[in-house]
Amino acid sequence: MKSLIVGCGRKQVKSFQNRCVAIDIAKEFIKDSRRIRPDNEYVQADANLLPFKENSFNHVTCTEVIEHVKTPKELLKEINRVLIQNGEAILSVPFADKCRYIAQIFPAYKRDFYEGYHPSEFTYESFIELLEESNLRITKIEKTGKTSWYFWKIWGNLSRALNLDLSIEETGKIKLNTKSKIKNSIFKLTSKAIRVIAIPLGYLFPVYTGIKVRTKKVSSS
Repeated sequence: MKSLIVGCGRKQVKSFQNRCVAIDIAKEFIKDSRRIRPDNEYVQADANLLPFKENSFNHVTCTEVIEHVKTPKELLKEINRVLIQNGEAILSVPFADKCRYIAQIFPAYKRDFYEGYHPSEFTYESFIELLEESNLRITKIEKTGKTSWYFWKIWGNLSRALNLDLSIEETGKIKLNTKSKIKNSIFKLTSKAIRVIAIPLGYLFPVYTGIKVRTKKVSSS
């Protein structure tokens, strides 16, 4: 079975046990991924112009990528093109209203992770409609992010209340902008504590921040 990761980022290859092909438009992400999984094949490419022949892959994964492109229909058209007939694609996006809320209460999230980075936004209904228009048959729908919602919300309120100078990396990792080892140690302990709090809250009072969908190609058009 031949698999493709569209938009591998820095760490997505960690979750793949078998060898695969991975693409990303960012050269630094390709380098980071290659260090983690040197056995994979890596290609720097635009997701809307996949450099592969038709019917090349049995399986395509494209998670938390579609919101970053201006023409999501073109991206899905390309995924459909490179999939074999009845090939499977796993696709996910965050919900627009949840991203906007966190951006309002968390300045670092808005600056480093949201504003200008999400040219396409989705609701549950609009994403399902997009997939159905793209000749992809939905086989499974899963709502995601029930623990991450509380993590981002707690950090947003805390950073605003304490006026913390934070930044967010492409991977979603939050950093405190300081050279103080003591402050950094306290920050790391605080971050771990917030995760410990966020996980049970997410299971007890789930607030979903996105959607992951398994689909199959049903048409070669």
